[in-house]
Amino acid sequence: MSIVSAGKTRFDFSDQTAVVTGGSRGIGRQICEAFAEAGARVFTCSRREPETPFSSDRISCESVDVRDPEATAAWLARCAEPGGGIDVLVNNAGGTPGVEAATAPAALTEKIIALNLTAPLVLAQQAYQAMQGCDGIGNIVN
Repeated sequence: MSIVSAGKTRFDFSDQTAVVTGGSRGIGRQICEAFAEAGARVFTCSRREPETPFSSDRISCESVDVRDPEATAAWLARCAEPGGGIDVLVNNAGGTPGVEAATAPAALTEKIIALNLTAPLVLAQQAYQAMQGCDGIGNIVN
């Protein structure tokens, strides 16, 4: 279900903070744009700077390695500051290399697990703490 229909949002996220990992392009970018259109303050991170500017000044993007718990803790603290907490976390960052799983070196497999499994879990744990500032109500989408 889309939160945007014919240019109008179906939801109101005014005065709420949405955090989206991997939001500089693709689906993550569209998620960011939709939350901003619905009135949210949107914070996103990615490995690369966005190729084109976001359509809304409500979206802030930083370069953060989601596999680094210290970096994500500091980033989430910055995200929570303007609104006093985090209302929504969307764990969108992820990926797979262009190699067959059967022949992938162990070090590469560890990086894939860190990005696609460990990072979302750690981010959810960290965001949970920031969600306590929002009346203990928050949403995490993996």
